[in-house]
Amino acid sequence: MSKTKSIQQAIAQQEGGAFQSLFDAYLYKKYGFKNIQTLGVQTGTNKPTKGTPDSYVYNEDGTYTLINYGSVSDHTINKIKSDILSCFDVAKLQLKKSEIAKIICGHISTNIHIEQHKELRGLIDGVEIELIGVDTLSFDLAYRYPGLAKEYLGMAIDTYQIFDINDFVAVTDRSKINAPLGCALRYREKELDDICHIMSESEATLVLGPSGVGKTRAVLEACRKYEEEGWNVLCIKSNSNQLFDDVRNSIEQDGKYLLFFDDANTVVGFPGLMSYIFSLPETYKIKTVFTVRDYASLRVVDTLNEYCRPTVYSLKGLSDDEIRGVLRQNLGIVNEEYLNRISTIACGNVRLAMLAGMKSIDKGLNALRNVEDIFRNYYDPIFDTAELEKDEILLLSLIELAGPIRIGANELFDSLIKKYLDGYDLEQAYQNLSDLELIDWYRKEIVKISDQSFGNYIFYYVFYRQRWISVSEVIALWLPQYRDKIIYSLNTVLQIFSSEDLEAYVFGQINDAWDKSNPANEKCYIESFYQVIPLRAIINLKRFVEELDVVEGSIVDDEEFHKLKKNNRIEIKEIDILAGFKYTDYYSESLELFWLLFEKRSDFFMDFYFAITNNLLYDKSSHYLKYEKEYYFVRELWNRCDDGNSNNFSILFLRIAEQLLETEFSYTESGRKLRNVSFGRMTIAVCDGIKKIRKLVWNALFRLREHSNYKSAVDKIIVRRHVKGLYEDATKELVLFDFNIIYPHIEANIDYQAAKIIDNYRIDIESLNMNPDERVSRIGENEEFRVCSLLTCEHVNGRTFEEDEYLRKKYILEEVKDYTIREYERLFKIYDEHIIKEPQDQYQMSGGLSLIFASLEENTTKYLECITVFFKISGNIISDDKDRIIDYLTKNIGYEQTKELLNTINDSLVNEWKYKLWKCVPDETLSNDIADDFFCFLHEQDDVILDYKLLDRYANYDVSFVDYMAERLLKNKQYAYRFLCGVISDDDASDVIKLFANDISKLVCIYISTLDFNIDYKGNLFMILYNRCPMIWEQYIIWLKDNIFHNNYEKNIINVIWNSDDYEERIAYAFDILSDDLWISNSVALLLFGKEKNENLVERKKEWLLAQLRKSIMDVERCKKLIYMVVISYPEWEVEYILEFTKLNNSVDDFESLYLFPLSKSWSGSEIPLINKRIELMKNLLEQLKGLHFLEHRKYLEDEMKKEEKYKERVEIREYIESSIYA
Repeated sequence: MSKTKSIQQAIAQQEGGAFQSLFDAYLYKKYGFKNIQTLGVQTGTNKPTKGTPDSYVYNEDGTYTLINYGSVSDHTINKIKSDILSCFDVAKLQLKKSEIAKIICGHISTNIHIEQHKELRGLIDGVEIELIGVDTLSFDLAYRYPGLAKEYLGMAIDTYQIFDINDFVAVTDRSKINAPLGCALRYREKELDDICHIMSESEATLVLGPSGVGKTRAVLEACRKYEEEGWNVLCIKSNSNQLFDDVRNSIEQDGKYLLFFDDANTVVGFPGLMSYIFSLPETYKIKTVFTVRDYASLRVVDTLNEYCRPTVYSLKGLSDDEIRGVLRQNLGIVNEEYLNRISTIACGNVRLAMLAGMKSIDKGLNALRNVEDIFRNYYDPIFDTAELEKDEILLLSLIELAGPIRIGANELFDSLIKKYLDGYDLEQAYQNLSDLELIDWYRKEIVKISDQSFGNYIFYYVFYRQRWISVSEVIALWLPQYRDKIIYSLNTVLQIFSSEDLEAYVFGQINDAWDKSNPANEKCYIESFYQVIPLRAIINLKRFVEELDVVEGSIVDDEEFHKLKKNNRIEIKEIDILAGFKYTDYYSESLELFWLLFEKRSDFFMDFYFAITNNLLYDKSSHYLKYEKEYYFVRELWNRCDDGNSNNFSILFLRIAEQLLETEFSYTESGRKLRNVSFGRMTIAVCDGIKKIRKLVWNALFRLREHSNYKSAVDKIIVRRHVKGLYEDATKELVLFDFNIIYPHIEANIDYQAAKIIDNYRIDIESLNMNPDERVSRIGENEEFRVCSLLTCEHVNGRTFEEDEYLRKKYILEEVKDYTIREYERLFKIYDEHIIKEPQDQYQMSGGLSLIFASLEENTTKYLECITVFFKISGNIISDDKDRIIDYLTKNIGYEQTKELLNTINDSLVNEWKYKLWKCVPDETLSNDIADDFFCFLHEQDDVILDYKLLDRYANYDVSFVDYMAERLLKNKQYAYRFLCGVISDDDASDVIKLFANDISKLVCIYISTLDFNIDYKGNLFMILYNRCPMIWEQYIIWLKDNIFHNNYEKNIINVIWNSDDYEERIAYAFDILSDDLWISNSVALLLFGKEKNENLVERKKEWLLAQLRKSIMDVERCKKLIYMVVISYPEWEVEYILEFTKLNNSVDDFESLYLFPLSKSWSGSEIPLINKRIELMKNLLEQLKGLHFLEHRKYLEDEMKKEEKYKERVEIREYIESSIYA
């Protein structure tokens, strides 16, 4: 039975007063009424009373909205009419008609026809009458307000995880282990504006921050703004149940939705939900916003990155003054001693402040000694109220440590239970703790603490405050195998309950465990606790480094470095650990070992690079320590470079220097104590510490530049603009500071790089509206830079490309208008030398040269002088510009002189120019002699290949030449590709066909040989070839069988056949050949029968498949393949085809052999949607396969559905575990 039908039945069984209470609550939700006054229910009961109206609302304009109810199913139109008219009966209600704005009639009658509905709505002129029937009510309860169905009908429509804003606040505030959300938002105006702005521009907004900082409250306020703008806002709070179906039902109709996922890291099946949400059709307008704690954010971000580009916003804590203001406004606390004590303890954490404030109201100042006291005063009463026994509290702590727990499948938990709660009745304890809502007991198979803050406190309470379980013992027994869980738990407690006593206790416990540990686990202890007990760790690392043998290895070259740079992975763990002592007292000793290890194992260069960039450069703490740690590191690294004499260290310095000069970073970093990870984006702070580092780096770079083997690498760094992402004043300060350090190194010799640096400085100060100083004028001292600047085009913001090009042409022509041949010669030499050094500049500079040659065309003598000089010096110009030059030369000095002139070009370029000559020679000049020259040239040059247009041009002079070129093309696929790559239009294809009219089979072979290169992606040439030589289809299919996973272009060619007259036979041939291998059937289906926008083509495919199915009914194997094509390509047709098959063949054995689902499965996120589709298909078949012939079929389907349901349960449990941040 559908949800709406079930709701209707439940409504029909309600008493009149209960129906009215439900409807009042419904109208509160639907229209946002705030003051419904109920008249038709006896107080404290569900019994109705007589009166008119049943309820009413007083509107802001002084009018009333009257509400009448009818809870009897045979409530007739006459009764509804009577109720409406009674509102105007002065004997029953003394209101003027002008005071009645609207009458709402709620009823459960199902027999009101359109004419009657129209009559009722127009019953009272000037008064709006709205009828809300049981169909509308039941649908809204099922899909918009399921919470009402649960509260008033006792029906669990969903898993109770999706709410509107007010219900979300009410449900959250109902919990006794959270600070209230229903309080005023203070001191977050800027953050709220920031979040709203990000949400307006991004489809996914992720709000990060520590626990209790106020993420949820801030996002709720942003959600309210969107709700006011007409968005459907759904707030999602996980209770550890699957959420997919609830979300799908809640957004079943397209529209504008804002989905708010609170604590996104706890949402079960999160990846699957994101896959579904971000694949919705364009008729949906979806925005998402997520809150998540810093330390749990990476997994959420990784998931979101698969489907969208999330924008991250970090919410910081409030200042002490702001915390005091929050307490004053929300809790009415005005005592300064209270306010100061709470703000000191809270450290900007709003949740802690509110919890502390509420407890101080109840218990006074003594409740506010420290963070532990806040938690203790808030959570300890739960222990007392729930009358928890020690074993239950112990169990909670073990669940927190090892959770989530899959019962019977969590080795750590099982071993903990055996050690500390052996023989305890776990099932009864789970039931009790679940009833108290302290744990989630998912499907009675998985257990975890229901609230993160409560879980943190439980662990702290048992392992530190009561010390019922020894931390040392847990580490000693389970560290090697369950390191991550133990470290995570310890790290969380140390962060939240930070105190000297706690640190001393935990660190002492770690030391005790280390003392008793097996020597085989020494490396694990070092890796886990080197920041906690650094001296012990570094002594062990010193022994490791000293015992290591030296391995000679070459440093990776530039190309290899940039490839490896993308894979941030460290193979030698000791390298990473040694880089992690930055915030310990043994930083200098760790760096000494780090350098010694580098000297011994420089073959692991990338390990050292990643260790440095991950741990030793700028991080969130750098500014607070005035960048002293980073300066020390850079100074020590530079000292080991020995002024460039130590090659390995110098190369390492160059790789790191570029990072040190950047001013904006994305970062991931380890915490300062144990293993937590945070990420974000940061900029440096311009201060004396940063200036010291930059001064050292710049001076070191120019010292290295004096070594010829480093000059090229240094030049790439120094000519870049490094300052970006800072505020304007900081940018101005740093740009000027950098240039003042750099300029003394370059002022004596303004080479090209120096000029480039000065020009970058000019660009920066102009963009910052600063006045240029006299140093900028020295740009012009470098001739190479002047030429490069002249020939290239600097784009200026605000100008179009056309405007840029116009100005470039103007500047160039103005510069060269009076040039002598010597000056042109100098320009060409500089151009040639520059593009050899900087090939990336050739395209722009070549364009500048073309403008010069174009300007000379009016003066043939000067043009020839210049081009002669250019050919002798360079001749290196981009291909398109060659055509114009050759065209000009042949028209002005003829073919022979042009050929002689080209012979002056250097050997590496001359053939390309000559090829252009024979391509561009005018038609009227073309002769047998020129054709012979061309043929001789081609015979001598094996690497020169014609395009088809050039072959067509010269084929008239020697018919055998086509055959010669065909043989040449068939020997080399690359040549064949270059020959046909220009075939784009139908006319091109026709021209190629004419060339091979005498032997079209050769062209077919050439074409088949180029299929790997996708030159005919629209199928134009194939279509013409097919019309001339249908056998190409067989050759194409044979090629396709071996290249089925090639790409998507083949579909265009296959559609050529679908659109042909003889498609039935041709597609049948392809189907039989390609479907022979079952394991490539998915790709075959998508190629031959994939979805199309052309409805006629879709219909043709559908008819072909049906016709083939009927024709092949006796060939079950072929039928299976045909149906499988439908399964993959058009699953919405599947039921129709299977029913057609069973109509012609009712064998249950044959039916069971059909492939009802894809043979391979793939999904992103959750597998549940796939399973649901399989179940839905079988349900559909089950409903339609009727009659005696199909009883066995139905039994088979029922059995398969049961298997799928059981499999679904296993998958839900698996995904529940996988989606947990602890797993």
